[in-house]
Amino acid sequence: MAGGLIAGLRRDMAGEACGLVQEVVSIVFDVPLAEIRRANRCQSRICDARHVAMYLANTTFGISLSRVARAFGRERTTVAHAVRRVEDKRDDQSFDARLERLEALLAAIGRAIEVGRTGRAAVGGGR
Repeated sequence: MAGGLIAGLRRDMAGEACGLVQEVVSIVFDVPLAEIRRANRCQSRICDARHVAMYLANTTFGISLSRVARAFGRERTTVAHAVRRVEDKRDDQSFDARLERLEALLAAIGRAIEVGRTGRAAVGGGR
């Protein structure tokens, strides 16, 4: 999904896409959404979920680090750190498999949103 799922993602949709990612990660990681969105430092499992959400917003939807940072109320360097940490953790096969399932789920949701918004599938987003 390099380059982002929705190439034509409007700038005003970046925050909504980040919110969607936060909600999905909240459910999958069993971490309250408010904790993922909270601005303070946190427990390891909450930080891990937040880092995964930042990573997925950046890699799956192709949202820039700066835009992800704004949506999460963080600095761009914090998001860059989160992305690096998640990339490092992908060496673990079970963690990588979990992320692959999340990426597939978000890709399917993204395609459905694109179809609903435009009435047609995104280029390269077919079956």
